[in-house]
Amino acid sequence: MARWWRFSAYRLVDGYIRPARDAKLTTYDPWSENLNARTKKRAPAYVVLLDLLKAFHLRATVEKGVEQSALTPESRDALLEWCSRNGLLGVLPHAAVRVTLAPRWERASQEGTGTIVRPVQQEYVRTSTGWSVVEARRALPLRRELMRLSNPRGELAPEFVSREWPRPSVLMQDSDGQFSEESLSKTWARYFPTVVASERETYRYPQPLSEDFWRLYAEPVEEFIWGVIDFRLALERVASVRSRKPKTQEIGRRFGKFNALLTSVNPAVEWGGRGLRQRWAATSLLGAYGLMALQDLTEQRQLLPCEVCRKLFLSGEWQARYCSATCRHTQQKRRYRERKQKGGQAKGS
Repeated sequence: MARWWRFSAYRLVDGYIRPARDAKLTTYDPWSENLNARTKKRAPAYVVLLDLLKAFHLRATVEKGVEQSALTPESRDALLEWCSRNGLLGVLPHAAVRVTLAPRWERASQEGTGTIVRPVQQEYVRTSTGWSVVEARRALPLRRELMRLSNPRGELAPEFVSREWPRPSVLMQDSDGQFSEESLSKTWARYFPTVVASERETYRYPQPLSEDFWRLYAEPVEEFIWGVIDFRLALERVASVRSRKPKTQEIGRRFGKFNALLTSVNPAVEWGGRGLRQRWAATSLLGAYGLMALQDLTEQRQLLPCEVCRKLFLSGEWQARYCSATCRHTQQKRRYRERKQKGGQAKGS
């Protein structure tokens, strides 16, 4: 999708970033906002996100006899403010490739006073432009008791029907590009905290990136933070070899993590009013930010820390040292005071 979803406000609940009560769900165009930030020479959202890592201070807490980590109030406020402007990162749809749900009955036709039904297993598959729904149907001898179901649509298929079908699962790709298949209750359900434990394997999870998905989805704080850490690490590995040609044996190590980050964003075509135009379709905000960062790197922009406020900023000048004129003036005043102080000490001696 070229557009991304965000709630107007978020809150932290039991370690999850969730929409605040009565928050409004809308979509926006992160690509346009990135271009607007460039035009106005402001830090783009992904740079602000990377800069947030310095604000994520954790404090130790003890709950029910177990030591845990929690964000400080200042870190929490910074995180929630960023999310209200940009939405969640989409950590789960970024890493997931295929989701297989539990088989359910679908009504096929009426026969007398009974209903002929058949089981359908639904899968969500990540494509180059979003998520598609795939339905697998199988013919099977119908038992009399099944034909008499009054309203079978949506009901779970019993074990004797579904045991030969693929088990509910999710195929994941980690930040290093490695694949693994895990149960829904272990991985997928973790991002849907309102789903009761007994239904985590069989719940009818909504299609990824749909409106219903975002109203149910929540991002664990630790997964959000690790997503940002992986993003920064991938970017630093690529940026570190900009000024020199990497050795053949280190290309995979340097570029592999960043290339894995880009797997959730692809070019797509759309109608632009006056003709065809190319756009970028991302199935996660992380992937979109990865491409934005890549564009900046290939256009000779570099990510630098300001010598005064330490905030990260982008610049096409290799000798840039300050994020703004304000910080430059601040540094000039500091140096002036230092010279004046040294001059006074020299006269006194």
